[in-house]
Amino acid sequence: ELLVFGGVFWEPKPDRNPFLRSHGITIPPAFWKVLVRGSDGEAIAWIIPNSVAATYDNLDQYLVPIREIEQRLGGTIPVVEDFRKDRVPEYSWQVPLGCDRS
Repeated sequence: ELLVFGGVFWEPKPDRNPFLRSHGITIPPAFWKVLVRGSDGEAIAWIIPNSVAATYDNLDQYLVPIREIEQRLGGTIPVVEDFRKDRVPEYSWQVPLGCDRS
């Protein structure tokens, strides 16, 4: 079992969004994702910039503690034991064999 939570972080001042003038829309500057593994309760989180530089090869540099996401959201991720919310793994989890990441 794997629980997946995700969302976006919006600019506090959307008029600064570069796509507003050119396309008439705002785009989020960053995305967040939290994964919780059911087998052992381990969790991992990322804040990933909305950028062409944000590739799978660079994923580890976007690892963050879950608490950082909660603070930016102003809410809680309710499924992780509190003591785990400050942990940051050294590396992202290994992609399971046969997963095409789609």
